[in-house]
Amino acid sequence: KSLKGYTTSSLLHKDAYLALLRLVQVTDDTVSINKSVFNEILTAPKDESNENAANPLLQLALSETGSKLFLMLLVEDDEARSKYFDPYERSILEAVAVVRENGQDVPTSKKDPAARRQELVKFLESSLEELCTSHAMELLKSLPGSRVIKEFYYRTGSETVAHAVIKACESELENGDSDIFEDPVGHRTIKNLILCDADRESAVFSTAFFDKFAGRLTDVVKSNRGAFVVSALLKIDSLSDKVATKLKSMKKRLQDLSKGKGQTAGFAALLKALS
Repeated sequence: KSLKGYTTSSLLHKDAYLALLRLVQVTDDTVSINKSVFNEILTAPKDESNENAANPLLQLALSETGSKLFLMLLVEDDEARSKYFDPYERSILEAVAVVRENGQDVPTSKKDPAARRQELVKFLESSLEELCTSHAMELLKSLPGSRVIKEFYYRTGSETVAHAVIKACESELENGDSDIFEDPVGHRTIKNLILCDADRESAVFSTAFFDKFAGRLTDVVKSNRGAFVVSALLKIDSLSDKVATKLKSMKKRLQDLSKGKGQTAGFAALLKALS
């Protein structure tokens, strides 16, 4: 109750966010967490002068500290999740909280951590999908935001999010804005979204991406960063032959680019994937 009105600001604070994350992590009563913590971050501040206010989760998703709430819940694999937290954070957010009683470590929680995360994600899933759909480009170009949208897609395989990302990329290119495939964060996010499909039966994002940009792949691979994106497509079994066919006429050009000046690792990676 003492946190009422301070949940979002605490998650944005350089230190206080850890207390909120730990509270969410160890509380067995997920319904109370939904009511006391999630409801507050899901409620936009009242501002009658701004009818088109951004999704209330956006500020958190774009924040280095606030985004870690979503990453902590979305990532199911312990090792993969730990990569988003530094050693100090991991020392505080240990998987199982214990107290010492009669010379033994006794867990303070009765609920399995995976089950708790599943319940908490269920409360947030539709709101996170709306966030990733409505603010795809902002998330794609933000390092914290890119992690959130990638992990949300990896966990859910959301077609809605997949098509929102592709629409955002297409819109930017058509409007003559900065090329998403040349953006230092954006190109990596697209690559990682594609790689999410590598072990998935239904390659939703990768297939939709190829269908939309198949006629422009040769333009995408003209840049080093764009070459990294297309090389990821070659790792999707259902698409690799189609992609290779599209790039067949460019192989000599790619060889020349890989030997040029400046950054060439993307061209080299694409040539290796094609071989």
